[in-house]
This record gives sequence, C-alpha cells and structure tokens, in this order.
Amino acid sequence: MSDGENVIRDVWRRWNSGDRELDPELFDPEFTVHSHLTGGTYRGEEQVRVWISEIDQQFDGWELGVDRAQALADGRFLVHGSIRGHGRASGIELDEPAAWIVELRSGRLLAIHNFIGVEAVKEAEASTAG
Repeated sequence: MSDGENVIRDVWRRWNSGDRELDPELFDPEFTVHSHLTGGTYRGEEQVRVWISEIDQQFDGWELGVDRAQALADGRFLVHGSIRGHGRASGIELDEPAAWIVELRSGRLLAIHNFIGVEAVKEAEASTAG
C-alpha cells in the first residue's frame, strides 16, 4: 500500500471513529472539499469545519467505506467505496456507492471531490480516464 493510500485510509478510519479534527499532519492548510451531497465547495479549515458541521447535523450516524484506492498518473487517487448514514430528522437510511477523487500535496490531503450514487461514481471514473 502506498503512503498516499495509507493517508487516505487513516483519514477515513478517523472519520468513522468520530474524529473530526483536521490534523495538520494529514490535511494541507488549503484543504478543499467539493461535496456532491451538499452541492458546495469548502476551502480552508473554517469552511471545511462548516461542511463537517452540516454533515453531522444532517446525520446521526455516518460511515465511509473504502473498497479500493487507485493511484492515478498525476498523483491523485480514485477511491471506490460506500457511504452509509442515518438521517437525523428524516430517519432515512443512506447506503450508496461512492467515489472520491483525492489529491495530496506533500503527503497531506489537499482536495477531495466526492461522488455519491451509481451515476456519480461513473462520472468520477470517466473524469479520471485517460
């Protein structure tokens, strides 16, 4: 397993355990999330904390699964897995395939583009083909 994949799996593991800290050893100060779920883009620690808060307000349970991480030629990773959650107010169970395009800089997460649902996962795969 590459160092990049280890970082990704460590961040996902921490998220699943409830750790929402943006550890400076794992996250670049310019970390950006492009969220398919909220439709927004969140840049920097303050905005990413807003995104985390929005997710935690919407779901009382939230788990990211990683099936595989594929290193791409440009140093990014295409991560395949799933998202499971339980809607806090709605009670709706979310269990969807997911993909993430993850960019690292100096061994830390710089950007995550998440894709949720079968069609979105296909979009992620198509955007990294070539």
